[in-house]
Amino acid sequence: PLYSSAASDVYKRQSGVAAATSVAAFTSPEVAARLSYLLWSGARDATLDAVADSGGLASVAGIEAEARRMLAAPQAQAAIRSFHGQLTGVGQLGTMPKSQLLYPDWTPELAKALAEEPGRFADAVIREGDGALASLFTATFTVTDPIVGQLYAATGSGPRYELDARERAGLLTLPGVLAAHSSVDQSNPVKRAVWVREMLLCQELVPPPNDAVLELPKVEPNVSTRERFRQHRDDPACAGCHTLLDPVGLGFEHYDAIGRYRALDAGTPVDATGEIVGEPADIAGPFNGATELAQKLATSAAAQHCMGRQWFRYALGREPSGEDDCARATTLDKFSASNGNIRELVVAIATSDSFRFRKVEP
Repeated sequence: PLYSSAASDVYKRQSGVAAATSVAAFTSPEVAARLSYLLWSGARDATLDAVADSGGLASVAGIEAEARRMLAAPQAQAAIRSFHGQLTGVGQLGTMPKSQLLYPDWTPELAKALAEEPGRFADAVIREGDGALASLFTATFTVTDPIVGQLYAATGSGPRYELDARERAGLLTLPGVLAAHSSVDQSNPVKRAVWVREMLLCQELVPPPNDAVLELPKVEPNVSTRERFRQHRDDPACAGCHTLLDPVGLGFEHYDAIGRYRALDAGTPVDATGEIVGEPADIAGPFNGATELAQKLATSAAAQHCMGRQWFRYALGREPSGEDDCARATTLDKFSASNGNIRELVVAIATSDSFRFRKVEP
């Protein structure tokens, strides 16, 4: 789950003003603290403090005005980067080994730049761009360091690079994301599919049985990844789960274990055809390559709903409970009404009852 740990810590220390009901409204200074952790990852400024001291955060209108101001400010980069670092799982790249024999370009400097790229890209979309979830999935540019620009074989000196739309589309094809969900010596269709289903579609997958063999098929000369993974679908003990996973993950086969685009795998042209089997129904069916999958997600109500859930969880610093259902539903409705604008989503969360009130323990 995505949590702002700093926010979670400060929430535990807040008490709110007790009401005659089972909930209590947070005070203006407490709301200011919550806003600062949600939108700026803990930073404060004199304007926010002044508004809080005057009681200006006691109303929805006051909170909305401050949330919009803060979300547009450069300080919002910190929270946007934190959220997308957790969403994409790139934080592990600094300690993730890659085969130096197969991937000599993999260095600590490259790993660091790749880990920073999703947040920098997301900030360019959300704070500086149109804010649309669809753009987060389909944009054909990135913001990164020259060392990553070389990995893309992109022209220009950065930090913004225009990319080949046939090869790259938004979050799904950022090299760091692909590298984080790969293995030491090969791409990993299963890990990539699990990430899509769990983090972008919010699906709960059944864990593998205790006696399952979790080793990947070994790399073999002249045998493609698709061929090596065929055993998952041929083995009845594996097919149940891997029917949901492998057809998704194999759609990413144009990208190797460090996220570099490739036309060949084991000497043969890459087959990146994939399929969403089962749920969600609104994007079920075949696709060809990660860029087509990104287009599917960009129009998916299920993906939009999931992103709303992820931000809601991050903002609260805890797992939502049944008592948050009404606030969460209202927030998701506003997100949908905005055509998937993430800025509007975050503002809706900041003005929601779950963010402004707490439960009073008996």
